[in-house]
Amino acid sequence: IPWIIIIPFVLGLLYKENMLIIATALIFNILFNIILQKPDYIIFASMYIVLCAGAGLFLADSIKNLKTN
Repeated sequence: IPWIIIIPFVLGLLYKENMLIIATALIFNILFNIILQKPDYIIFASMYIVLCAGAGLFLADSIKNLKTN
């Protein structure tokens, strides 16, 4: 399982700010690719990060719903 799924999963369990978690992951992706001088990779990596972070947040939300029911 990629770390980009595990970290949002844990943060999603602890916090309710899902959009902030995704935005932070995207900002760090952009900065990381600028530092590595790979600006053409930003678009592909951003789509991957949104997909994986969304999956982690979805799993965290599902577990929260199991706890309340």
